[in-house]
Amino acid sequence: MRNISSWAIKNPIAPILLFFLLTIMGIGSFFKLPINSNPDIDFPAFTVSVGLQGAAPSELENQIATKIEGALASIEGVKKIETTLVTGASETFVELQIGTDISKAVDDARAAVSQVRADLPDGVDEPQVTRVDFNSQEPLAIYSVRGHDMAPEDISWLIDREFSRQLLAVKGVGRVDRWGGVNRQITVELDPARLTAFGATAAQVSRALRSQNIDLPGGRSEAGAGEQTIRALGSAKTVEELSNTPVALANGRVVRLADIADIRDGSSEIRGIGRFNDQPVVMFQVLRSKSASSLKTYEAVKIKIDKLRKAYPNLTIEPVFTPTDYVQESFDMSMETLFEGALLATLVVAVFLGGWRPVVGAAAAIGLTLLALAWVLKVSTGIVISKTALLAIGTVILAVVTFIIKDGRATFLAAIAIPLSTIPTFWVMSLLGFTLNDVTLLALALVAGILVDDAIVEIENIVRHIRMGKSPYAAALEAADEIGLAVVATTFTIVAVFAPVSFMTGIVGQFFKSFGLTVAVAVLFSLLVARLITPLLAAFILTRSPPEHEGEAGKRYIDFLELSLRHRWKTVAVGVAVMVLSVVMLNFAPKTFTPTIDQGFVQMRIDLPPGLSPDEADARAREVAGIVMDQPETKSVVQSVAGDLTGASFFISLVDRKERDITQQKYEGNLRTLVAQIPGIRARFGGGWGSNDLQINLTSDDADALAKATARVMDEMRKKPWAVDLRSSADLTRPELHIVPRREEAARLGVSIADIATAARLATTGDIDLNLAKFNAGERQIPILVRLARENRADVESIAALRVNTASGDTVPLSAVADISFGGGEARISREDRQRVVTISSSLAPGYQLGPIFNELKRSDFYKNPGPGVSVKPDGDAEELGDMFSQFGSAIGFGILLIYCVLVLLFRDFLHPITILSVILLAPAGAFIALGLVREPMSLPVMIGLLMLIGIVIKNSILLVDFVIEAQHKGVPRHEALIDAAKKRSRPIVMTTIAMIAGMIPAAMTTAGAGAFRHGMAIAVIGGLSLSTVLSLIFVPAVYTLIDDLDQKVKRFFSKVPTVTREERAIALKEEVERRASQAAAE
Repeated sequence: MRNISSWAIKNPIAPILLFFLLTIMGIGSFFKLPINSNPDIDFPAFTVSVGLQGAAPSELENQIATKIEGALASIEGVKKIETTLVTGASETFVELQIGTDISKAVDDARAAVSQVRADLPDGVDEPQVTRVDFNSQEPLAIYSVRGHDMAPEDISWLIDREFSRQLLAVKGVGRVDRWGGVNRQITVELDPARLTAFGATAAQVSRALRSQNIDLPGGRSEAGAGEQTIRALGSAKTVEELSNTPVALANGRVVRLADIADIRDGSSEIRGIGRFNDQPVVMFQVLRSKSASSLKTYEAVKIKIDKLRKAYPNLTIEPVFTPTDYVQESFDMSMETLFEGALLATLVVAVFLGGWRPVVGAAAAIGLTLLALAWVLKVSTGIVISKTALLAIGTVILAVVTFIIKDGRATFLAAIAIPLSTIPTFWVMSLLGFTLNDVTLLALALVAGILVDDAIVEIENIVRHIRMGKSPYAAALEAADEIGLAVVATTFTIVAVFAPVSFMTGIVGQFFKSFGLTVAVAVLFSLLVARLITPLLAAFILTRSPPEHEGEAGKRYIDFLELSLRHRWKTVAVGVAVMVLSVVMLNFAPKTFTPTIDQGFVQMRIDLPPGLSPDEADARAREVAGIVMDQPETKSVVQSVAGDLTGASFFISLVDRKERDITQQKYEGNLRTLVAQIPGIRARFGGGWGSNDLQINLTSDDADALAKATARVMDEMRKKPWAVDLRSSADLTRPELHIVPRREEAARLGVSIADIATAARLATTGDIDLNLAKFNAGERQIPILVRLARENRADVESIAALRVNTASGDTVPLSAVADISFGGGEARISREDRQRVVTISSSLAPGYQLGPIFNELKRSDFYKNPGPGVSVKPDGDAEELGDMFSQFGSAIGFGILLIYCVLVLLFRDFLHPITILSVILLAPAGAFIALGLVREPMSLPVMIGLLMLIGIVIKNSILLVDFVIEAQHKGVPRHEALIDAAKKRSRPIVMTTIAMIAGMIPAAMTTAGAGAFRHGMAIAVIGGLSLSTVLSLIFVPAVYTLIDDLDQKVKRFFSKVPTVTREERAIALKEEVERRASQAAAE
């Protein structure tokens, strides 16, 4: 790599052709890369869902959940098993170890569940094992459908059949889910009085419909000519015919269905109620598939929706919510930041390398011309040119201008290093299956200033040689080889810092795999540009320059360095003090998982009191929606009541940021306060990471101990000023109607508990879907539900009068064998790793950060000792926060070790790499000070900025130490070598630092929308670089003298140890050869 620049200068065709091809492939890949909000996460997990109509959570726990969990526990690779139990449904979520074969695990799960299927209660729905795709959790869009002359059940059928079919044919669409609406259903409403009069039961009616209303194959016949298929046709053709279905009773009588029930052809009970701006609508959401582009897929979906509008003119189909606007904004802002950073970095190079006046003048003229052109086009034609397009055009024109201006050609060389490094990176990203998302775009924004670093070092050294009187060709040959080792070392330092990030485990590791590799690839391409293209072009396009005299700032720096070297121990002590300050500030810095981002939309969920009817749940949700709509910042609101009536979801679109006075976070705070005033309603916000809620889990095998511990923790947390909307997953009870059998009487009549439960279930909720009779209506099979009328289901006396079959074949009323009373039970039960778990969660009051609050919580007595047999651990963002800092700490530690190994190999020395690494803790101090000034907490993007800081300060240190070591090898005294290195290498260090800072300024100045994600990172980089660069230019030479003294002592020690010289080894080898030869001759 050291001599590759000379080869490139002497053989220019090959490197130019290489980068021409890389650029073409990169441009082609850029336009093909999917654009999403987050990277695709390959996170192995699946769910097992089991339904049992009307079953209480406690019954589901004992009869289903424990058996399913036991079966799944033996599957290879299981990391965590979580079960959620609500009335009528059990869902078990199984998280697998990263790297586990998910297809095999799902197959093993199906086999394990099938083995315990016979142990599950009668009447359960067939267990469903479903693979979880985390990449399809966020919808591309939610649409509402309203029909002017269509019933809701017909619209629902159309969405389920036609809309879903056509939308799933769109490339990139993974799933289409309907919200709200109803299914067509034939309801057989039993009359309790008539059932009693005839002695009929609900079970008899249900069996009669299943056995008679059905078409079945009957074999084959050869009657007449040819062969015929035999079919037994029993299905009713009309609802009237269905009402005449005969029902056989236990006493031998037969009655018509219409004699004991009313038959209605209508819709199922409306439970999942959807509204848009308080108007009832049927909605559907479209979700993308893995690796698909959100923006491209959404555009294709819009085209398909337009076709559906034309095909169904009687329907109004309109989008009511889409997060793709934020994805587009994030992408546009990232591109703008990249171009702005590149332009500012280029101008910095122009200021340092000369010719800055014409370059800056040209940049100003180009900018004003483009702005004027954009204004003229907008006024005259209405065409709006985006800011990104203007920046791209301006960058290209400026590059051409700097090439034309002779004094600006050095700037041109630095400027082209950025696109030549960035564009091929898109090609590698495409090969690796990455997407353009917040994480990879953050990586590109972060390296915008770094990509020019290697080129700056090369160019500055070549220009310095030219000013010594050499020709550009000779200067490029000598200077490029002179600086080669330092450039390679500094590049691999950055790679060593970020490569470990790609191999972190868990969700954090999956999330940042693409980040670390994108940075590493871009930096490696910048090395190729610096070693191949930069010296090549410099040799042929640069011109001779007059010698440059040392400036006043340079002289003052050298004077101060001389002083610091005379007091080197004091200098090192100051550096160590700064390092200690960094560690202290890290411990006290506020921490959060991700920064708060104003996305322009809000996801809110409310918990509803258990036991509400569908109408009551809808009324409560409408009351909340009314509060939302009253806020001046609200643009629209989509609401959907959950099918189990336990809560409702709201998707709220806000007006443009320019049209509102408060941020999204302030809006959420206001809304939380207003919603909390409604009795029994609790709201929580956020659809994923960054919700900033505190969550802790209490687990135990003992339900009573768990309840006591929960009460204690809740009481203590209520006293905390930061706790807002404190809630527990166990504090909701659901009203129940208890049927308690009178065992002796039931046994005498031959009535089992199962008979009693079945009679009540069939009459109130109907049979399970699998057992329902079906009515054939063309292409549709309409379920026939048998149960009591609504007014009878609400009447305890009607339920008590239900008939139950006895062993003798007669029927008796339910009240004859059981007592009926009101009671209560748990509305929800959660389990984790086969233990009961209670989740206590709290939103944080304004001004509080998750990190400090969680640290305070861990120190409290009730957290350390919740109770006998009860354990406590963080959940949600608190768990991810701890995992994130742990993972990044490990990545940084491994990265430093990797850097040390690289430096040892490059410098062939074990001690001097310690000099280079000594500056690591100088970087964070400036970052923490800057973050404190702008009140920005430590977050995930800030951690990334700190990683970059470590790489850059080590990079600067390498430039100094490499020069000193080379000079000493040539016999230059140490002090003279240090001063000469400071004179010649301080300039490129300062240039690269200011270029990096300039590249970060656009990101630091953007605090709104998607830019907020990068804001903290940019602040940390700017603050850290500003302080660490100044300190390292003084600190590194002082540390070098101490390490060099130690190195000399070590060498003197080993020089006293007897060693074998080369001549002695040669003589010994010769004697051994002669001995073996003589031995062979003797044999």
